[in-house]
Amino acid sequence: MNGEHEKMTLAENLLEEARSNLTSTHGRLLSHALTVSERMARFAERLEAEGTKRNVNELGELQSYAADLDRLCTVFAEKQRVVKTLERLVSAEREAGR
Repeated sequence: MNGEHEKMTLAENLLEEARSNLTSTHGRLLSHALTVSERMARFAERLEAEGTKRNVNELGELQSYAADLDRLCTVFAEKQRVVKTLERLVSAEREAGR
């Protein structure tokens, strides 16, 4: 927008909302990835320290965190796709002069 109080198109509004959703999802993905990373590092440390005597029952819990991380990655990728599509739409609207 050029400083005037132009009315945003539907596509521009959707793009703004999609970018906000993408940012929010990115934050959740980053937070979850850091949590999984920290838990995996602690598990590896205990596994190394205790050697062959280590009980690996907690591995199931770690696998569930990894599944959640995988789901968030899929959601994030889809939100990226939506933003790119809306960016192309907004660009085409602008080129067409609305």
